[in-house]
Amino acid sequence: MSRFKTWKYKNATPKNPETQDCIRGIKVGDVDSFGTHIKANSTFLAFNTDGGQGGHLSVLPYQEKEKSQPLVLSSHADFVNDFSFSPFNQSLLATCSKDCSIKIWTIPESHNADDISNPELTLSKQKPVEAVLFNPAAENVLASIAGNDVKIWDISRGKDKISFNEHGDIVQSITWKEDGSQIATGCKDKKIRIIDPRTSVLAQETTAFGGGKETRVQWVGNEDQILATGINKSRQQELGMWDTRNLSTSLKQLPVGSSSGIPMMFYDQDTNMLLLAAKGETSVHFIEVKSNAPHLNPVSTHRVTEQLKGATLIPKLALDVMSGEVLRLMVLTKASIMPIRYRVPRKSYREFHADLFPDTHSWEPAMTSEEWFQGGNTERSKISLDPSKRPVRELKKKDDQPAKVKSQQEKPKPVKSEAAPPPVSSSASKEVNTPTSIKSQPDSGSSDTSATYKRPHKTFLSLYHSKFRHLKGSALHRSQYIENVRNINTSIFGECDGFQCNSKRAAIPLEGPGGKIAVVELANTGRLPETGLPVLENKCTVMDFVMNPFDEETIAVACENGSIKLWKTGADGLKETTDEPNAVLKGHRDRPTIVRYHPTANNILTSASYDLSVNIWDVNKETVALSLGGHLEPLFSFAWKNTGDLLATFSRDQNIRLFDPRASTSSQGLGSGPAGGRGGRIAWAGPYGDWLLVTGFDRSKRRQISLYDSRDLMKELSRVELDNAPSTLIPYMDPDTGVCLLSSKGDTNIFTYEIISEPPHLFELSHIKVPEAHQAVSFLRKTSCNVKEVEFMKALRLTKTYIEPFVVSVPRVQKEYFQDDIFSDTTVTWEPAINAADWLSGGNKEQRKISLRPSGMKLLSEAPKIEVVKKYQSNVELEEYKTDEQKKEELLNAMSGKLTNYDDVPLPQDLTEGVDESEWDD
Repeated sequence: MSRFKTWKYKNATPKNPETQDCIRGIKVGDVDSFGTHIKANSTFLAFNTDGGQGGHLSVLPYQEKEKSQPLVLSSHADFVNDFSFSPFNQSLLATCSKDCSIKIWTIPESHNADDISNPELTLSKQKPVEAVLFNPAAENVLASIAGNDVKIWDISRGKDKISFNEHGDIVQSITWKEDGSQIATGCKDKKIRIIDPRTSVLAQETTAFGGGKETRVQWVGNEDQILATGINKSRQQELGMWDTRNLSTSLKQLPVGSSSGIPMMFYDQDTNMLLLAAKGETSVHFIEVKSNAPHLNPVSTHRVTEQLKGATLIPKLALDVMSGEVLRLMVLTKASIMPIRYRVPRKSYREFHADLFPDTHSWEPAMTSEEWFQGGNTERSKISLDPSKRPVRELKKKDDQPAKVKSQQEKPKPVKSEAAPPPVSSSASKEVNTPTSIKSQPDSGSSDTSATYKRPHKTFLSLYHSKFRHLKGSALHRSQYIENVRNINTSIFGECDGFQCNSKRAAIPLEGPGGKIAVVELANTGRLPETGLPVLENKCTVMDFVMNPFDEETIAVACENGSIKLWKTGADGLKETTDEPNAVLKGHRDRPTIVRYHPTANNILTSASYDLSVNIWDVNKETVALSLGGHLEPLFSFAWKNTGDLLATFSRDQNIRLFDPRASTSSQGLGSGPAGGRGGRIAWAGPYGDWLLVTGFDRSKRRQISLYDSRDLMKELSRVELDNAPSTLIPYMDPDTGVCLLSSKGDTNIFTYEIISEPPHLFELSHIKVPEAHQAVSFLRKTSCNVKEVEFMKALRLTKTYIEPFVVSVPRVQKEYFQDDIFSDTTVTWEPAINAADWLSGGNKEQRKISLRPSGMKLLSEAPKIEVVKKYQSNVELEEYKTDEQKKEELLNAMSGKLTNYDDVPLPQDLTEGVDESEWDD
């Protein structure tokens, strides 16, 4: 009758977290290995991050009350396939990589240490290592898989003691029995195997699934049963259960879905709860695991809000048991980590529910590595999860005696923590002995340190909250469009942005011979005429063109014949077609491909050519004032710093160069940019304007965004990989807010990022989706924005048939106030700060700044504070909860308080005045 017993966890309810409970602002990148890409112990959370070249992990103390920045481990030369925390030492982490190495790390206790790159120990192999896993019973024993080889390491001595290589193909997963006596593996040859690791004996093997996908295995605690997931012959996801004493027949086969992803298993042996989640999906399956039939009982399916990249369970010692939390699954997505909490509903959470929380394994190892290798089998001790009874482990004394465990009712005395062991030198070709550096260290965060249980204040905190996170882009009313735009040149050169505008007019390249550029007045909204649109005829192919930021009538055009033509449109715009430029600049030996005006100096023009030169022109004299060299290939892009003193270039040899033109015609700095050779752009960015944002392509032809510090171009600060679209991303950087918008030809997406000083520096915002693909986007000056609607960017979007005004804004509630946290004083970029002669002589002047605050508009910072309505808090209700007996007693006390004590009160008849005796009649 045991199968009819009610399982106390069947009503465990998962819940998607609130935004403030998630960790956001992370960059996971591509995760294509067998691992789960996120692991946790009672103190730290480690997860894969995209940090540019090489393998990077971020480690975060996720139970800190204050906001913490992740500790970045620049751990390997290639992608980190897997990593594992020691179950007995909160600071010990093992990592493995495609670079054929295993590394052992000690995580600093300060949590705020600089990024570390020196491991305690390096273990070398000849193949890429796919997975590592610590022995659950013996300390300093580590299993690893690489190719068809399984190795067992004694990391206290830096040796591989046991090797098993009888698999028929690549080993894809590994799991330990809870007592550490056996291991199970899943292999690409579709078989699962049971191995006695200390004798290297294959105990059992069987074919698990008929499909050719990955096979994952999980031991059912300390039972003689294992679980495995894979794809069956019908191409369905399947979960199976086997008896390890006889693998010939499975105990249960349970289909769990039709997706091609392999479910990752997360099993809790204390509760027999099993969670299944597959990469790329949004479903988390909850299954009961039973030792008897039916063995696997599906309970529920929960859907998360984003696709999974990985997941992990939080250890039982870190759960909030006083709220009925029995499991917590940390879900890794593309840019965040979300906690999914499973709670069993109870009428009251004032008391500890011992029936929900059986004793769990302690942090103490059952054996040393030497005892285990000699054949020892000892079960780990267990401790209570009751906060009032949970033991506390003291830190090790200097005499290195084993840590003592005392009852929490006895208040522990403060003990100074040991210093971290010194780093151990390692080599890929030599055996490393580390007898003292890798030892069990105290658990620094697995349990409480006082007799009174305290509910966590806030376990998970976002890494960075941006006020621009929910920005939105929207088109203005159709009445402000310029329509019937015809014959747009859709085959412009890759170095040309393809569209220019200022506050009065826009310039559009037209297809056909003669290099025609149409000039359209922005005030004349509506339909353009069918014919007779005035144009600038350059009489040769246009390579690039740009409007003068200080003179709204001037347009500079780089032509295929090697010249640069300067045109004047007139104060009222271009009234008729013309083919006579106002000036022609000649100085390049080959055709110029890029032309740009200086950001602060008047009449300074810069051009780059196929002759590999970069010329700086004095337009007043129509001569080349400076010519920069050193490029080996033509340029993709160049950009002046906002202060006008430095010039950065990005060329087809995939190199970034930095010039101080007035100091030297040779580059002052050199670094490697995106490796792809299809095109790119460069722009100045960063909190202080000293960083360089470079867009381009990687070797796989995927678009990417990279960030560099101009003072050290050899180091890439951050990188974001996007999609496989062929067009080059063109960045527009708003220096007032640090927000960067990236658009490209023929795209319907505008990518948005905020450049911040904290890692990962490129903070992803809400991308903008437009209904129709654009040919180009050109941004207007800041004064054109309607600050009363919190618009901080305004642009014109050129499509094949119309020009659309487009604004970017931040949703706010109190729009009647000037949002001074959004709108700082802006630079007057449309006025020069210095003339050409003074700049060429070495002078530097800053452009003035103005406020965007409308007259009479009050500041948001001075607005009265809005009373925040507090959310419903269940813990407050629980603290105020009263039993029926308590309510009855309070009612009786209140009633008795209203009753008067009549013992000392005279009767009414005693208060009346009687008659005299003589007055009585006989």
